[in-house]
Amino acid sequence: MTQKRFQNSLFDQCEQVVIYGANGWMGRSALDYVSFFAPTIPKDKILLIGSKSSLLKINSSQFNILDPSLGLASIREGAIFFNAAFLRRELLQKMTPEEYFHKNSEIVNLAKTAIKEKKLLSFINLSSGVARDFDDEIQSNSTDEYSRLKKSLEIEYSEYCNQRQTTLVNCRIFSLTGKHLNEFENLALSSFINQAKTNNRIEVKSPDTKRSYVDATDLAGILLSVAALGKDISFDSGGELVTMHQLAERVLAGLGKDISAVTLGSIESPDYFGEFEKFNSLAKEIGHNLLGIEDQIANSFNAFN
Repeated sequence: MTQKRFQNSLFDQCEQVVIYGANGWMGRSALDYVSFFAPTIPKDKILLIGSKSSLLKINSSQFNILDPSLGLASIREGAIFFNAAFLRRELLQKMTPEEYFHKNSEIVNLAKTAIKEKKLLSFINLSSGVARDFDDEIQSNSTDEYSRLKKSLEIEYSEYCNQRQTTLVNCRIFSLTGKHLNEFENLALSSFINQAKTNNRIEVKSPDTKRSYVDATDLAGILLSVAALGKDISFDSGGELVTMHQLAERVLAGLGKDISAVTLGSIESPDYFGEFEKFNSLAKEIGHNLLGIEDQIANSFNAFN
């Protein structure tokens, strides 16, 4: 997408872009996209909200992150709200489900209040592919508090937006890549990169498992561009579909290592992707060229430097 088209489709349509959870993976990716494609946009049209006040430097520019109280008070009518604040699933390993639920409830309260009180143009909800476990009456045995919350919030945000005539863009995210990656222990991609850097080889326990990967900055750009159109829409994230074996080979190749240095296990693990082709068609329709898996991996290496 060209800078001119980006400006026309986004900042000409809204008063402000609000990024809630600005210090996280998707929050930083959204700011990265906005600041790169619209560098001349006044900073006062970009509002960053985090758990506390801080500074964030991206694309050679420094931005202020406001705390929740000041941030909420600074939201303008007609803003696009990019909702990226949520505790990652891995934190369930460190707290009880009850603690996880209550902490996330505190976090999402700001987003709900923004919908109710600020007359937003659009609300972007970053859901998860695991929310589909609750689409049918028969639920997966693997469902946890993260899955339940993601599904319940899809319903709640939809109800809030309907009541306030706010456009809802709901995206179920499957697998992400990118230079703002911040989870280095619990992701297959992170594990592969760490193994390749440390041992010059990669062990792939479930080589035939398929996942769809999209660069987080690409995803943020598409979500913001769609939000500016003012239409309700719900879709899965997409990108490139690869097996874990293919992903491992591309990681090794990207680091200039022997792609045959892959040890294959025999574990069968569920595939994890949604209607990725629908997402890819949407990206093409709005003129956004998605990065291929090689370029996605190259960007992700930056997070490890």
